[in-house]
Amino acid sequence: MVSSKLQTAADIFTCAAGDFKSVHWNVRGPEFDVMHEVAQHYYEEAAKDADELSEWTAAHEGIALNPNDASSRISWPTDSKTYTRDAAVAKFTDVITTLVATLETLLDEGTAIANLAATRSEFWTKELSYFNKSREPTQQGGSSLGGSSL
Repeated sequence: MVSSKLQTAADIFTCAAGDFKSVHWNVRGPEFDVMHEVAQHYYEEAAKDADELSEWTAAHEGIALNPNDASSRISWPTDSKTYTRDAAVAKFTDVITTLVATLETLLDEGTAIANLAATRSEFWTKELSYFNKSREPTQQGGSSLGGSSL
């Protein structure tokens, strides 16, 4: 059922937004300002996607469920900790990879939903493979803070 698939996707994006917000609040270290802003940007994008997916759920005769219960519906792991720059980048990579895979499950759900999924998948894939990739530590043990989509 389309609405069930959309609700699951909305729950995943809701939880991802929460993870990005957690990094935003808890990142530490010399590159705090940049990582704080990147996490905020990702939070806002994931929250917008969760909202859009929830609206599509309702439009397909489903009920957009309360986002406060999202992590329990999909068994999303939660943790509270501080993040170094490298830990934040690793968290971004894990979460964005999940978001892209989630969007790919929607590509066969009708034209409007497939278009939304393709467009947002393109955004998140670019973040993962270009911007976030450039933030990964260099081979020499330093960091390579690359460009940001901000």
